[in-house]
Amino acid sequence: MEKSLQTLSRTDNSPQSVNLSIMQEDKPLKILETIVKAGALTSLEIAKIGHQYLRIREYNREEVRIQEAFGYLFAHIATLVGLKGEIDPIQKQEIWNAVFEKFAGLSFQEIYKAFQMDRRGDFGEITNPYQFFDSSYVCTVLGKYRQWLQDTQREHNINISQLPEKQNTMTEEETEASVISWLTGHFEEYKQTKKLPILSVPVYDALYRRGILQPYFATLTEEDKQLMRAETEKRLRQEQTKAKDKKEFSAIKALIEQYQKGVNDTEGRLRSFKEENTLKFFYNYLISQGKELSELLTHKEQ
Repeated sequence: MEKSLQTLSRTDNSPQSVNLSIMQEDKPLKILETIVKAGALTSLEIAKIGHQYLRIREYNREEVRIQEAFGYLFAHIATLVGLKGEIDPIQKQEIWNAVFEKFAGLSFQEIYKAFQMDRRGDFGEITNPYQFFDSSYVCTVLGKYRQWLQDTQREHNINISQLPEKQNTMTEEETEASVISWLTGHFEEYKQTKKLPILSVPVYDALYRRGILQPYFATLTEEDKQLMRAETEKRLRQEQTKAKDKKEFSAIKALIEQYQKGVNDTEGRLRSFKEENTLKFFYNYLISQGKELSELLTHKEQ
């Protein structure tokens, strides 16, 4: 039986308690577990209290734990809608950008509920991803949800003008500890699986800003750089073989040609491929040298 709003207000599933829990949680999978609990709400309940959850714009998108939780959430959603396999690596970053730019007024809970509702046909015709989970599909579903939300709130005279007081955010020290924890967690996951976890580009950017990658770059020989370039092109060709249609095949072919000419694409897709590949080489370097990323991060802080 689905819980009523009155019951939710008396439990730790209230939006205010959920917000506090997310702000204090440093494990992305635990954050995901908290977010998807919104699936137990009825459509009318999410229309009434969805705005009380932390909105996308209120999260620090530089926090690795939030980046990881975002990735896990959309991997979970992809499974929910029946996608087989992983989300295309190019689309991971595109989805991230689209959500933060176009739907920052929604909460993670509303995003999850939107896809659940779409699969039930609550917005009319079910949106079909055609086996390609991309930013266009995500924006279509969230656009339907936002229109449904406006219509439902108007129909039921739901007034959301009185927002709850904003919850206390993490201190700078807590935020820094969280970032370091998930930078090291990203590396530890790679050591165990030999695969880069989802949304690795923000991790690369964070390590670069902290000056962690620069000493490694100084050790690279021309042979090392050639090997990295070859591996990046190899990965691009692997993505081309997995193209869903001729249009996608041609798009990746164009990327390969740009890469070979040393030209960057305007969408930044080549940059994403190169940074993920560089991060993988960096991790392998640390492993071969018996070094821990946590030590480098701690040393930088001292």
